Parts: sequence; C-alpha cells; structure tokens
Amino acid sequence: MRISLNDLNKAELNSLEWLAYIEKISASTVSGHFSANNGFDAPILIEWEKINPHSSRLSEKITSLSDLLVQSYSQIEIQFARKHPEAVPNELFLKPLESLFKDGLENVDWNLVEEKMKINLKEFLISTDWGKYSGANDIHFFVTAKDKQTEALIGMIQFIATPEFPYGNFKIALYDGVMPIRNNCNLEKLLMSTIFKLLPTTKRLFFHTRITNESAIDSHRSIGFTPFPGNLDNWIDLEYIAKHTDILQEMAKLL
Repeated sequence: MRISLNDLNKAELNSLEWLAYIEKISASTVSGHFSANNGFDAPILIEWEKINPHSSRLSEKITSLSDLLVQSYSQIEIQFARKHPEAVPNELFLKPLESLFKDGLENVDWNLVEEKMKINLKEFLISTDWGKYSGANDIHFFVTAKDKQTEALIGMIQFIATPEFPYGNFKIALYDGVMPIRNNCNLEKLLMSTIFKLLPTTKRLFFHTRITNESAIDSHRSIGFTPFPGNLDNWIDLEYIAKHTDILQEMAKLL
C-alpha cells in the first residue's frame, strides 16, 4: 500500500489533535486522586500527575519511584539472564555483570547478580536526565497506587503520548504492579484502567516486556492485550485496542 504525503499530513494532524485534546482536558489541574473501593479487600488510593517532560519534576518523580521499580525490573532481568545467558554481553543492564557469568551458568552466584543488578538499576534511574529522552510536545502521566490504610506505595504506571503516536494512543513506559488485590483482579489491571478514567477516549495502549516474563505476558493477555510485531530482540510487544475489548474500561468504572 502506498502512503501519500496527504495521508502523512493527516496522520500528523490527528496526533497533534490528540495532544491538544489531552492538554485541554487536563488544563484546569495537573494532578488528582481517586479511590478504588468497590470489590477490593482494602481501599486503594490512586494518585495521578501530569508532568512537563522538560521540568526537573520528571526526573524527581522517577527517582521517588526508583525503589519500587528496581525491585520489579531486577527480577525481570535476572529471569531473562537465567534463560538466555548468551545475551548477557549485549544487554544494557546485564553487560556490566558479564564477568559473573564467565564460569558458566551453573557457577553463577545469583545473589551477587541480584545485588549488583539492583545497584546498577538504581543508579540508572536516579542519575538519568529523563528530560533529554523526551520530546518537547510529549505528555507524561504518572499514576501511583497506595494502600489507603497504611499509605504504602504498592504500584505505579507511566503513560506517554507523543506526536509520533496516532490519535488516542498511549505508550506504557515505566511500570510496576503485579500484586494481587482480590480474585480475578490484580493491581496491574487497576493501574492500566486509570487512563480510561482520566481520558475515556483513549483508543490504544502498548508496551513491551521481556520474552521470558511469561507470567506477566499471560496476565496481560487475560485482560485484553495481544502481541504485535516489534523490532527489539528478546522483547515482546503487546497492545490493548479499546474497540476490541472493554475489560479496562469496565474496571475504570470502579474508580
């Protein structure tokens, strides 16, 4: 199929219209909160914040969430290394640990791998100037979940919209939330649904995760995500298309 310049201009216009719509909807406030009470064992406090990609707040926010993210991502990376040790020298967070794998997989000190992995991830998250990796017109929404009774942070998710994405699209970037809340409902489902509470006209969510993160892949597929072709080795890309399923939209009604 041949795409005309006119088609490209329309696509770009639609993307800018989407960003303008988001800005309009969130113009009166850049943060807020709501509760998830119905059907949950304990009330969950959901807090959200829209962040300017070139303010210091972006890096500050990620730093404040770094402990939660380190715990989650370190386990995902270690799980991948166990199954694909041959890929260690070529992976961003595993390459610095290459010397720990030199005597073969059976001789790896996995406690040491985990310790060093957490240190490296923490340093990366708190020292990176995240604004440098964000476009001038990007829009970031951070959503956190807390146990309302203890105020303990139990999960987070970051949604990004950019001019590169079609109208109604959000990329899920940083993310942690696989703690069970009750039967047939987990925290990831609740966090994913929040974007439909904030912006009900959202059409598509997408993200990628390690190919070895099988439990998370199965969990996401159970709430309507399906694979789509990606271009990153050792990762799987998943998308949620709102017109094909309403699982997350229905969950958003509990918020």
